[in-house]
Amino acid sequence: MKYNIVATWPKTRELKSYLTELERAERDNLDINFRVANLPKWPGRNPLPLPRCYMVHDGYVRGYNEIVATRYSHGNDISYVKDDSWAGFWPAGYYIVRNPKWYPTLPAKMKGFQGWRWYEGI
Repeated sequence: MKYNIVATWPKTRELKSYLTELERAERDNLDINFRVANLPKWPGRNPLPLPRCYMVHDGYVRGYNEIVATRYSHGNDISYVKDDSWAGFWPAGYYIVRNPKWYPTLPAKMKGFQGWRWYEGI
């Protein structure tokens, strides 16, 4: 069984802005973060294959990144992210850390939402 999740990129922001951030992080050899209220509870320490974080934008799942870790940040101490031009300060909380390499998928209809959900994938 796979333990993938899905999250939403706001439709008020272009998908291109997300992909540009991913390209920059990949070029600079950085991971990317997604702040969540609570972390997924995967069985065991390291589910294999690596779980994926699919992204919904404007009513469709558009692609995914591989999840590399989860962590708690005490606030602005996520040292491997140089900056995030639109988010600014990294507040204390739980983060899902992902590899910035983007894997586009065929669009699958899904309404956007806040937070994350379990997802079987495409």
